[in-house]
Amino acid sequence: MELADGTTNKLADGTTYTMTTGEDQKGTFFSEGQLIFSDNGSLDVQSVGGHGIVSDDYVRMRNGNITVNSVRDGINTNDCFIMYGGTVNVTAQQDGLDIGKGYVEIGGGKLIVNAIDEGITASYEGDDAGNIDPLITPYIDIKGGLIKITTTGEKGHAVRAMSSLSMTGGIVQATAKGAGAKAVMSEGNMSLTGGKLTALTEGNALYEADTQELSSAAALRSKGTLKMENMIVGLKSTGTGGKGINNIGNVTLKNSTVTVVASGANHKHNALDSRSHGIETDGSLTLDGGSLHVRSYGETLLVGTALTFMNSATYAGYQVDK
Repeated sequence: MELADGTTNKLADGTTYTMTTGEDQKGTFFSEGQLIFSDNGSLDVQSVGGHGIVSDDYVRMRNGNITVNSVRDGINTNDCFIMYGGTVNVTAQQDGLDIGKGYVEIGGGKLIVNAIDEGITASYEGDDAGNIDPLITPYIDIKGGLIKITTTGEKGHAVRAMSSLSMTGGIVQATAKGAGAKAVMSEGNMSLTGGKLTALTEGNALYEADTQELSSAAALRSKGTLKMENMIVGLKSTGTGGKGINNIGNVTLKNSTVTVVASGANHKHNALDSRSHGIETDGSLTLDGGSLHVRSYGETLLVGTALTFMNSATYAGYQVDK
């Protein structure tokens, strides 16, 4: 779609849709095929009945200025979301960007999202029967640009990939304010090897009645290995039971400047106790050059296996005043 230079274009839906047999009606701006935005004009999309922008294929942002305000998802695509220029500003009462069966690739431009549930998510978890297509890889790859994400819902995620998450450039500012929320989350490995990342959580730990467990907030959460190299990273979790980094696999911090704060008190619910930690990992922690500064109400470092410092690495750990 060409957004002609100097033009301001507006689209809006109604609270209800008149359904037509054989036709999908999913949002204000819906396409069965690809949506490619270019040129320097503006598009304002307002949705009070469905999603804002929807593609059953993919959405590519080359240039232009897009604003979306939606009662459901801001942008919802089936295959992928690709952005290398322009400005996208999304306000959504559900997910900001939901990519159902594909990936997110951002290499430039400016993306701002305010959402209730997920900010940006590559959300594929299989079909309704639980079958998983091995050819679908719901990853997030950030190569450049400015990305500012805020989400406010319980157990929400500002940025979430159902497989791997990588960052090689750009600036990411992720904030998750809900109870038990995660600012940056990967269900697989996470590789951060260039750029600047700031991640903040404000919510307290959340008791989940169905599992009878406490789910704590975390600025950075990975269920695989976590690697940082040549990064500038600031992580902060202010809610009770919060974690700066909460990881399952091994963690390697190489030639990076990393600051972690977990200032919330420990969280208790009956006999359950979620403790605040600066960095918590079930695997090893290796600090290879660079610097790591951690302040925490509880333990600054909680490491499951080996703790290694090498190549003139600098570490400073402080306990927050109680």
